[in-house]
Amino acid sequence: MDAIGQLAGGIAHDFNNLLGGIMTAAQLLKLPKRNLDKKSIEFVDIILNASTRAADLTNKLLTFGRKEKAVSAQVNIHAVIAETVAILTNTIDKKIQIKTDNTATQYSVNGDHGELQNALLNLGINASHAMTDGGELSFKTSNIQLNQTYCDISPFEIIPGDFIDIEVRDTGCGIDINHINKIFEPFFTTKEQGMGSGLGLSTVYGTIQGHHGVITVYSEIGTGTVFHIYLPNTNEAEHDKTQNISEEEILTGSGIILLVDDEEIIRKTGSHILNEMGYEVLTAENGLEAVKIFNDGHNNIDLIITDMIMPIMNGREAFYKFKEIDASCKVIISSGFTRDENLDELKQSGLSGFIKKPFKSAELGQLIRKILG
Repeated sequence: MDAIGQLAGGIAHDFNNLLGGIMTAAQLLKLPKRNLDKKSIEFVDIILNASTRAADLTNKLLTFGRKEKAVSAQVNIHAVIAETVAILTNTIDKKIQIKTDNTATQYSVNGDHGELQNALLNLGINASHAMTDGGELSFKTSNIQLNQTYCDISPFEIIPGDFIDIEVRDTGCGIDINHINKIFEPFFTTKEQGMGSGLGLSTVYGTIQGHHGVITVYSEIGTGTVFHIYLPNTNEAEHDKTQNISEEEILTGSGIILLVDDEEIIRKTGSHILNEMGYEVLTAENGLEAVKIFNDGHNNIDLIITDMIMPIMNGREAFYKFKEIDASCKVIISSGFTRDENLDELKQSGLSGFIKKPFKSAELGQLIRKILG
């Protein structure tokens, strides 16, 4: 997990910069003024869809390999399952069919998105190992109520209430009756030497226990195995953060924007798309150069969009320099690796916004409109 986290983190910045340049260039090609024919637009859409999928894979790797302390937040279990299935589809044997049946009407829990995803991935990967000749892996959700009697006899520390039941079922070889009571024990494994650490299911057990939930298992040799995970529902309403973002409409405006990025591809494509929106653009390839430009012309610069990770002077250091020059300046941080919670200090110091690379042009246009009015 540490190795995956380091690898994903190391490539995320450069990889997302490249994807951002590809996506922005494709969106520029797709503008009506280019007058592309139908077939050319289809090709551009293929580029955009492939780039978006690549960006999603990078984000999933970051989540999967994340080493930070678990955080408790509202988690959409159906979204976790969808992301898990996307990863498994690209990793396990193609002879295994993956199905989902999300019938739960309450699917929000308090917990850590990454930990819950890791738990489902572990179950999915173990299931695939039990289906060497192919089979079916299914994820199903429903809502149940656990009463006081059930909670009293459960080995887990849970309280009565509404729960979401996550069923993970496979049609594999099954688990021997002599082993099933040991599968959650650390370092217990039936795999050959070097083929498994025996920590996967014990980690799943610990994750569910830490989320005040329950995990059970039932298995039959030659038929398959089914795990049930019960997690307490929250009473908070679901939020769809992606609503109302148009992938096609690019909002326009006016003003001067300073674009700061060490990648030439981002400066070039970013300048073009901002020009299309109606803005004048100044560029800098690192924080130090940007500070000099802003110091000379801050009265005329309406907004700064800066990368976080750059040589010579990074985005965080440059941000505080901008604020020293003009405390009222508006700054957007753009990064492919920075997590939102890492920006709390900057937000308290007047950061105007954050946008994750790679981003859609419409998303950038909406954020600029929101900040500049």
